[in-house]
Amino acid sequence: AGYVDFYTLDENSYATSYNGEEVIASMVSWVLQEEHKSVYLTLYHGEKIDSAFYSLLQCAGFYVETLDLRTKDVPDDAAAVIISNPVKDFEKAAEGSGLRTEIEHLEHYLAGGGKLYAALDPYAGRLPVLETFLAGYGIRVSTTGNENRTLANIVKDVNDAITTDGFTLVASFADNDLASRLKSRATQYGGRVVLRDVAALELSGDAVPLLHSSSSSVTEAGGVRTSTGGNYTLAASAPVPN
Repeated sequence: AGYVDFYTLDENSYATSYNGEEVIASMVSWVLQEEHKSVYLTLYHGEKIDSAFYSLLQCAGFYVETLDLRTKDVPDDAAAVIISNPVKDFEKAAEGSGLRTEIEHLEHYLAGGGKLYAALDPYAGRLPVLETFLAGYGIRVSTTGNENRTLANIVKDVNDAITTDGFTLVASFADNDLASRLKSRATQYGGRVVLRDVAALELSGDAVPLLHSSSSSVTEAGGVRTSTGGNYTLAASAPVPN
């Protein structure tokens, strides 16, 4: 299935963990499965996907494909669409134009029962079209600024971080049924979710938190403290409105 190496590398290319047993078990599981669904990674927005995440998708039994939403709808066999750390915004047609561009392709897919996973780089700059699209489902990146400059509020926790700068956090699971199911699955991989350079999220509507920071966390934007509230939402899920 094209698995990546049996070990995980850090940013300096040093091996930090060995996952050979997991990969071998996944290969056996892959052979025994009668059907393999596909997940699709969007293209042409400067997306980046971590090799460990890519491998995890394959270990879960998925084909990992790419998708150009500028020219086509999401394929019928898609188990999910993944938007991974884009640095360029998505296309949206003018209202009433009748054109189906990238955002319209996504809306059509989700309206039909599709699933979307989106991860945004808080330092990549604002992506107004994509962010407005996500806000329509009740998930918005917390920001600070004015008309000239808007920055994401990055969560920092000196007391409960695993790095001295406070920006690498061990997240906690939220108290709801969906987060509990996620926690149950995460225990198969050690049970800890570590996040680096993550922005706080603001939720509305039916969106629910999945992960949050500790009560000792604060937020910063451009090196300036912007809030001291703690327990910031770091990941969330939202249903598609009927």
